[in-house]
Amino acid sequence: MEEEVKTDDMVNDEKRVRGTYDELRSKAQGWLDANLPDKYRPIGEYILLLPDMFMLVVRLLKDGRVPTRSKAMLAIVLAYLVLPFDIVPDFIPGFGILDDFIIVVYALNRILGETPQEIVTEHWSGQADLLKVIRDSLTAIDEAVNKNLIQKIKDFLKPKDNA
Repeated sequence: MEEEVKTDDMVNDEKRVRGTYDELRSKAQGWLDANLPDKYRPIGEYILLLPDMFMLVVRLLKDGRVPTRSKAMLAIVLAYLVLPFDIVPDFIPGFGILDDFIIVVYALNRILGETPQEIVTEHWSGQADLLKVIRDSLTAIDEAVNKNLIQKIKDFLKPKDNA
């Protein structure tokens, strides 16, 4: 079995990804501790999975078996997570990280429909069953979040047909 030789660029990329993961984990925990209104407590445990979902997005983007259409959506989601502008700005107490979570969940749900399940679950590093996490997260989101926000996020993720 050949051992993978990591270049300095690969190590630096891994460090940047890990740094973003750690930042998201800290941000999610801080947000939950300080701002989560009682109405949203049911989705609180799922929001802590946002860093694991971030890692899944990054890993799927690098996998050559993932369809191009799915990779395009993953790239949009990744950009949304790392760029400073959001549908709901991060500085708004109680809601700042919620849109990031909702976008990732809806995107992963769509990707699970376009990409073989084995490929997606192979890259999942979370402890819970990914399909159950996505299903339960969607239910919790639908019960707790304003329908107008959900519709905006669905529209943001809707594939554009160039027909």
